[in-house]
Amino acid sequence: MAKGQAALEFMLLLTFMFFLFVSFFAVIQGKLADALEGKSRQALIDQATLVYNDIKTASVMEDGFQKIISLPKTINGLLYTAKIYGSSSTQIELVLKYEQEPNYESSFTLPKNIQVTLTNQFFNLVVGDDICLKKENGKLIIASDKSQCHLF
Repeated sequence: MAKGQAALEFMLLLTFMFFLFVSFFAVIQGKLADALEGKSRQALIDQATLVYNDIKTASVMEDGFQKIISLPKTINGLLYTAKIYGSSSTQIELVLKYEQEPNYESSFTLPKNIQVTLTNQFFNLVVGDDICLKKENGKLIIASDKSQCHLF
């Protein structure tokens, strides 16, 4: 075997191993990106579920019930919006949605005894702030002004 042939075979083997490494790295990177997107999606669903459960629980309480809930500014470091859509004649829906990529949204239909002041068919929940839930005359009132809750 000549020295030139050994060098050529070594270079071919090295090239093959490099392409194998790059392919392996690309597959791992793709799986990691999918896992991070799944984590972001699940975090949004979890936050929407927390808010929904608080609203649903408050809706079945007796008159005089008051609670303040807080919405974090970000979920997994991503900015999001929280809105209540609907009208008095249609279903009212709670929707949480990321503002940037990944562009996910999570929504729940709220109980019928919810009373919110809708502007242009939606009510904007201020993220990073407190929200007042209070029960009066059989209706659950959702207000972005926490001073409406008079907790002792």
